[in-house]
Amino acid sequence: MEKIYDLLAKKEQINRKIKTEKKKEHYKFCKFHKKELRVLDIMVCVFILFNFGAVLVTNMTAVKELTEEGKELLIMEVNPIHAEVNEYELHPESNQFIWVFVKQAILWMLIIMVYVSFRRNMSTEHSLYFMIVCVSYLLIITGYNFFNDLGFLVGRSLYGA
Repeated sequence: MEKIYDLLAKKEQINRKIKTEKKKEHYKFCKFHKKELRVLDIMVCVFILFNFGAVLVTNMTAVKELTEEGKELLIMEVNPIHAEVNEYELHPESNQFIWVFVKQAILWMLIIMVYVSFRRNMSTEHSLYFMIVCVSYLLIITGYNFFNDLGFLVGRSLYGA
């Protein structure tokens, strides 16, 4: 029985040594790739801002529906405050759109949690480049979505709708 306890104690010592070595490697890696990691952090911040802006702009835009005759467009607002300020008619399903913000906030927290976890455990160039590719892809997708929604909002405000 004593051998088991000795082996367990050695296992704990080895695990502590492995953990400290991983921390040292991570520190060296972060010190060497300081600029790349800073750019990666900025890209994640811009990604979150683009995503927040796209959700905000999407919820500000009016929903257009065809009337029963099919000839006229009925403009209804999904944001209750925006509808009251601009005297639009409130869409009957507008409460569902508020939950979009709640779901999106949960998604943002999850993305940030995963990003921070991967960033704190990153110690190879391969993992750094993989993170850069993944974050760049997400940034391009959300940037495209944000600018599409922003263009729609600007076009609607310029040409009326």
